[in-house]
Amino acid sequence: MVLCLWAVHTWAVSAFYVTPRLVLDSPEPGSGKTRVLEILALLCHDAKLTLSTTTAALYRRIKSAEDKPPTILQDECDTVFGRTNTPQAEDLRGLFNAGYKTGATVDRCEGHGRDMTVVDFPVFAPVALAGLISGPVAKNMRTVLDRAVVFHMRRRAPDEQVDEFRSRDAETAAAPLRKRLRAWADDHFDALAAARPQMPEGVRDRRVVQDVDGLPHLAQPEGGRDLAAEPVAVGIDVRGEEEFLVARDETVERLAIGMGGGRHREAPGRE
Repeated sequence: MVLCLWAVHTWAVSAFYVTPRLVLDSPEPGSGKTRVLEILALLCHDAKLTLSTTTAALYRRIKSAEDKPPTILQDECDTVFGRTNTPQAEDLRGLFNAGYKTGATVDRCEGHGRDMTVVDFPVFAPVALAGLISGPVAKNMRTVLDRAVVFHMRRRAPDEQVDEFRSRDAETAAAPLRKRLRAWADDHFDALAAARPQMPEGVRDRRVVQDVDGLPHLAQPEGGRDLAAEPVAVGIDVRGEEEFLVARDETVERLAIGMGGGRHREAPGRE
């Protein structure tokens, strides 16, 4: 459920106070992380799947979109936030941290010499990241993870057979869904902006409530089942002193397996 809600929220992200970062984590390659990003690229608003980008490019891309921010899908983020901090990693981390809250901007100088001026660049935009996040990578991404919903994934077992993922067929199936999502978001934008949804039982931490604010309301269609009240919608994964928001549902499993990817499961030993 959470993954689907996150994809939907990208179509009306300006209606929300925050846009939680989505993080796809696994202890090993081949766990379906990239496949999930590929599916999100088909379903999210103005999505851009990238392995390498610069903050300057992202600033201008977000600014040019005005009040309808693009969806940023960063694959192999462990290569960006590796063992050592680089200027590029610092800049990207700053963008991902600041950009989860509406109205966030960064100042940058443009021009040359006496013609140089300070320009405000908006950075509020949905972001999903995938990678092998552990050790130094997790440490370097700590502030990003504090603003994230985290999916822990694993490789598909040998006896788990799935259909082949074919990009052209997936695009054909996704095109009408994008049209419906755009129309739905336009029709319900004002109601989403005015919503103050109740959090699932047990979710009381201020940071957690803020990070998922808005997603539960997307799961409360008029006259329908209150999906936000379903148990185990979200949970806290505690590893020593680290706390990350963890999605506990089968949505990513259904999406990834259905499209030929891996399977979602919390890693052993994580409560």
